[in-house]
Amino acid sequence: MIFQRTRYLFTLLMIVALPVMLLIDLAGEARAEESEAKETKFSIKPMVSVDARYEDNFYLTEDNEIGMYTYVVAPGIILGMETPKLKVDLSYTAEATFYDQQGDSSAPAGQKSGSDLNYLGHLAALTSRYQLTDRLTIGLDDSFYLTRYPTYYERLSDSTDRRKYWINRLTPMIYYEFDTRFSTGFRYQRENLEYIDSSYEDSTADRFYFDFIYNPSRTITLDLNYNYWTRDYDLSPPSDYDTHQITLAAQKRYKYFTFDGEAGYQSRNFDDNFLDDANNFRYKFSITAQNPPPPELRRVMGEAPERARSHIYVAAERTLNDVGPTYTGERFTLSAGHVFLRKLLTMVRAYYQLSDYDTERGLTPDGSLAVRDDDTYNFYGRVGYLITKKMTVSFTAGREKRDSNLAGFDYVDNYAYIRFDFNYDINSRGGYSEEAVYY
Repeated sequence: MIFQRTRYLFTLLMIVALPVMLLIDLAGEARAEESEAKETKFSIKPMVSVDARYEDNFYLTEDNEIGMYTYVVAPGIILGMETPKLKVDLSYTAEATFYDQQGDSSAPAGQKSGSDLNYLGHLAALTSRYQLTDRLTIGLDDSFYLTRYPTYYERLSDSTDRRKYWINRLTPMIYYEFDTRFSTGFRYQRENLEYIDSSYEDSTADRFYFDFIYNPSRTITLDLNYNYWTRDYDLSPPSDYDTHQITLAAQKRYKYFTFDGEAGYQSRNFDDNFLDDANNFRYKFSITAQNPPPPELRRVMGEAPERARSHIYVAAERTLNDVGPTYTGERFTLSAGHVFLRKLLTMVRAYYQLSDYDTERGLTPDGSLAVRDDDTYNFYGRVGYLITKKMTVSFTAGREKRDSNLAGFDYVDNYAYIRFDFNYDINSRGGYSEEAVYY
């Protein structure tokens, strides 16, 4: 009970504090000299994406493959405000998604067919930071997604579901900087995951993050992180659990190269006494090469740089999943790209993932009982053209394949899509990025 009251009190405090600080800051700006008032910066960025996609195995099934055309129209806007003490960014995108099923085959059991899948998705995010003192900063982040894509709740997802759901993550935080080299931070995140018109189990998660950060130089960052979270399902199975995780992360930046690494230990305890606890060594290591090189500025740990004209990115990572049956996901990623003549965008990207389940069992093709073990790879190539620095059209083609030791879990999906992107920044604070972040 004390734990719950403290959690909700802290969240309420952060929710109330930020708007109050915003009003104080705006009032201070109104009373400031004209030269100081000019330091307030606003940005408005309307944007829209339109794409048409075809997959020859939309439901990712082993047999009875069904082709599907998918059309997406996604208008959005990003609003930003920045003062000497406050920075707020608010983004929203509506994803109107339409499906056109090919052939007369019925959708797999539990899945909707063709136009019955049509929906209006919502992607919204708030990021805010307020500097209370020279050393103390508070913040509030929130993200909301209504979608059919499992990667929004599980980045290393092994799921083939097309069920609609929404997920919201509210994250108040506080950071204290002892000096230019040492800082510490605390974050709390409340996550709600709810499926729509589905028998899948809804869940909530409470996460606590503690960071101790050390910057021995402008190009080196060290972060010792302790992370504790619980996940509670409305019904069981799956089983509720709590997880402890400690990680040491490091980043070293050279002119053209950035090396990122983190390694740690996870311990997961299930409420179901019939399940063995899961213990896992987790890691993520990556090397990024860019030309031209990024600015020589101190970067927040985990923050991805904007892609340069040329890039190569290589990564390996291993961690436990968060939602559903427990498995260890291990992924190896390669991405490379170049912009020719400042107009022609080219890129290839591939990943290979091993998903090693702890308890999920099934029948193998020869009829024996085994614990599930999946291997998945995804490869695609992309060619695009910069019509202007604000307008891009691109074509992407790729293939995804999964091999499982259990019968009925294999699939092959060939896909291709054409996409148009447009964004326009009014009174922008920053420069234009010709390409999106690639990892």
